[in-house]
Amino acid sequence: MAIAQNAIGQNWFDLLNIPLKGANDKFILMVGSTSCVACYEGMDTLLSIKQNIQNTRLLSLVVDENNGFNKMRALYGKEIDIFETTKSKMMELGITGVPMFLTLNSQGIVTNMDINFRRLIAN
Repeated sequence: MAIAQNAIGQNWFDLLNIPLKGANDKFILMVGSTSCVACYEGMDTLLSIKQNIQNTRLLSLVVDENNGFNKMRALYGKEIDIFETTKSKMMELGITGVPMFLTLNSQGIVTNMDINFRRLIAN
C-alpha cells in the first residue's frame, strides 16, 4: 500500500469536491474499493468503534470496480457517508492500494494516515 507522502496537510474536501467543509466534526475517511474484501472489513471496524469516538464523522471514498457501489451504500450508508471516485483520481492522489484510513480536521485537511485503522486512532 502506498500513498503520496505529501497527503498530510492537503485539503481532501477541496480535491475531491466533498461538500462537508465547515462542519464542526472531525472525520475518519476510509479509501477503498467495492471489490476489496479488506475494505468491507474496514467498514465493519469503523462501525464497531463508532460509539467510542466523539464528534467524529465516518466517511468512505470508494472505486466501484464490480458494480457494488449501491450494495456498499445499502450496507453502510446509514452510518458512513460514502462517496464514489475513480481509479484515475485515486492514482492522482497517490493511492495504489486499499484500504487506507485518514483523519481529517473539520476543514478537510489530512492530519494523519495509516493502513491500520486501530493504530491511526490511537495516535
